[in-house]
Amino acid sequence: MRLAGGSLPNEGRVEICFGNLWGAICDDDWGREEARVVCKQLGYVDTSDSIPYVEAFFGHGLTPIHLDDLACAGNESGLAECSHSRVGRHNCLNDEDAGVACIGKFCMPCLPGLSRNLLSLLWMQLTALCVVMVTCNL
Repeated sequence: MRLAGGSLPNEGRVEICFGNLWGAICDDDWGREEARVVCKQLGYVDTSDSIPYVEAFFGHGLTPIHLDDLACAGNESGLAECSHSRVGRHNCLNDEDAGVACIGKFCMPCLPGLSRNLLSLLWMQLTALCVVMVTCNL
């Protein structure tokens, strides 16, 4: 998962990777609970104040829509635990791309023995490669 189009690293259009292709999430039923789960999956702690954005607030993506009708309770650890339409099935255009501003402390992946600089570099490479991210155990 990544945030795209924001002016700060903690905000942007939510994009997920499926089949090695980045895609957006439709904003149908998009709200505070979904924003909290997205931010939690990205590594933020105490995401209760995270802000959902709709109607392509962070710009129209040039990617396909991967998810629609996403429904989270807010306590899930990732979007895979939320209900949604079948991947790729949607009734949206990119003017309905969902976005988020993550509010809360950011937690880098916890990997013993790595320096902070090396860990930051590794984190940037992982997010660019479209892979599942690891979050810290608290």
